[in-house]
Amino acid sequence: MKRSLAVLVITASIFMTSCGSSEDTSADHERTSITTGESVTDAALLDMTIDKVADTVFLNSGIELTDGTPTTDIFCENWYCDDQHYYTQSYEDGIIGAVLFNKDIVFSENYPLAVRSLFFRVIEFNTDSELYKNLKAGDMIMVTYTSNDDPSNGWNQPCVISAINGQYAVCITDYEYDPDADDEHRFSEIYMAPFEDEDLQMLYNAFVMIK
Repeated sequence: MKRSLAVLVITASIFMTSCGSSEDTSADHERTSITTGESVTDAALLDMTIDKVADTVFLNSGIELTDGTPTTDIFCENWYCDDQHYYTQSYEDGIIGAVLFNKDIVFSENYPLAVRSLFFRVIEFNTDSELYKNLKAGDMIMVTYTSNDDPSNGWNQPCVISAINGQYAVCITDYEYDPDADDEHRFSEIYMAPFEDEDLQMLYNAFVMIK
């Protein structure tokens, strides 16, 4: 487990539609696929689409998803697929696509955003790309968000690779914001297993067990 502190205030604006967010990185992790230390170039590719991978992970973990658009309170404290209908996501070369799932937990009625959010992002890589060939758990990729209403409004969101399985990887984040803490301790994140949150650990386990 790794917990880091980062003040990424701009990230919180991504999740104004439901509840809140952010991410950081480290370089000293073993290359990981299904077995820790296994090179990604030696890992068997999964014969399934990214949507099938996501469906399998949630099915095998026993975690239910809430249907619909994440604009109401029903999504707080429930997992949902965050299609970011207010924003367009784009990725660096070597990434084919991704799907993001959120669970927002509100601890303070006086704060408009979630003070704790869980993120589970499944990413599909082009296995011929240099990005994939050099990929290892703990690496950071960048996601660019652009507003659909105002293309000039956008930002970059770093995502840490938590695990790799075949051509897919997951970025898992347990993000927490404490509005009463000092600046140094206001933001915290966990993005590597083992996770303190039971849901995140079950999703992680379900992903790495797919064959």
